[in-house]
Amino acid sequence: MVELMTLGWQRCEDVLRTIWPDLTRFQSTGGKILAFHGESDPRIPTASSVHYHESVRNIMYSNMTYNQSTAAMGDWYRLFLRPGAAHCATNDLQPNGPFPQTNIQVLIDWVEKATVLATLNATHLG
Repeated sequence: MVELMTLGWQRCEDVLRTIWPDLTRFQSTGGKILAFHGESDPRIPTASSVHYHESVRNIMYSNMTYNQSTAAMGDWYRLFLRPGAAHCATNDLQPNGPFPQTNIQVLIDWVEKATVLATLNATHLG
């Protein structure tokens, strides 16, 4: 298994590891990021999404305190961790685990209606 993971990392490093945390151009055009990560993802560790989120915050808001930078970044980039969810889907090992079903509508409402996201709802499919 370790050999397979290493091979996958070597072949797909450029898409598995985000290395560009300065999203100033994207943010300045009004872009918004709604990200979620299933905490039972068997492919990509949850810490990868958290690390990238924190890298963006540290690069773009280095002159602010943690609370100030988190609030400023929350205006356009939100990361939600989804316990029990797998990689972009429900989790076969936790079949009644919740999974976000309305992400596109939530993003549209955030962009078009300025609906502030405090949570990202999920549903049970079982």
